[in-house]
Amino acid sequence: MEPASEEESAERPSEGRGGALSRETARLEALIVPRIEALSRRLVLAGHRTRLDDRLAKDPPSLRFRVEPRRGPFDPPGTGTASVLEFVVEGDGGRAVAGKIWLDPLARRPTERRGIRTVDLEEAWVDRLLVEFIERTLARA
Repeated sequence: MEPASEEESAERPSEGRGGALSRETARLEALIVPRIEALSRRLVLAGHRTRLDDRLAKDPPSLRFRVEPRRGPFDPPGTGTASVLEFVVEGDGGRAVAGKIWLDPLARRPTERRGIRTVDLEEAWVDRLLVEFIERTLARA
């Protein structure tokens, strides 16, 4: 997995930046980051490029997972298609989480958006969204 640029993510928000993460943001980090990292390792082994941008210390807190599928041997350079899955904490006090799939990262609006209340956020919801995102991304490649 490619590291994010220094400008986009520096140290983990829970390790400084003048305070701890909110409970909702810390839960998002604990639930989603390990799953993205595990999935990313598998995708990299298959020749795809990935990147996780940790923006949990920003407003609104979010995680952005970018996948650029491996190009075919006859594809001209610069024709790669990248997709982004973004998890964003929304609402007053972080009461909801949105999962936004961007099949075209330059589009103004996400291709699909799903929301869930933070208290209902569970591993199965995250896993389903990650699997669907990867299926749709690789189908476009």
